[in-house]
Amino acid sequence: MLKQNNLLVSSENKFIKNIRKLRNKKYRTQQKQYVIESRKMILEAIKSSASIDYILLSEDIDESFEDFDVKYVSSSIFKELSSLTTSDGYMAVINQKVYESSPSDRVILLDRIQDPGNLGTIIRSAEAFGFESIYLYQSVDAYNDKTLRASMGSIFRTNILNIDKTQIEELKKSHSFYIADMDGVDYRIEEYPEKLALIIGNEANGVSDILSLMADKTIRIPMTSDIESLNAAISASLIMSEISSKRAE
Repeated sequence: MLKQNNLLVSSENKFIKNIRKLRNKKYRTQQKQYVIESRKMILEAIKSSASIDYILLSEDIDESFEDFDVKYVSSSIFKELSSLTTSDGYMAVINQKVYESSPSDRVILLDRIQDPGNLGTIIRSAEAFGFESIYLYQSVDAYNDKTLRASMGSIFRTNILNIDKTQIEELKKSHSFYIADMDGVDYRIEEYPEKLALIIGNEANGVSDILSLMADKTIRIPMTSDIESLNAAISASLIMSEISSKRAE
């Protein structure tokens, strides 16, 4: 009976309309909210103490979440709302976290990264290897559907900020800038300082001139074949892993 009384059947309902709007980056930025999908992601959000505005479940889901505002929606409307080809009937609206403005010792700065899957993978690797601050310079939205899925929950626990040139210049005062580029030195032989910003450039064009001019060191991943470069997420993950292992020594 509780589900029936709380069942949303109109596509004009304010909660339904809110989710539709949140598919747009501009509205996500204005509202400081985003949408996650799947039971697994919702459980990760709860585990990570993310600020959940409300949970939306398809009417055929027989589950409740204590202490959370849960709403049920007709299966037809839920299907329209979902961005997934095959949905499990779970969705939630999350309030964006107010992130710390002060950088951690190890920072990754992403310069015009455009692929949401790359960004999500980098976010996950950053958490794994202790890069607690992720700075985005003219990059894809961190709350894009594909980015959220690729992050696999790390989005709830990492410190992500969009920054401009002035903020980059401020970061340079406290951190050494290490740029990943094929013209650099072997990343495995480098000794890394305590305060470091690893800069990963655009998938097609590399690091911008603005950031290249700020570089303290340029490092590369040596390869034995004729491959020109690795995927941005793979490169970032390899280098962060190496830096993390040296810090642990």
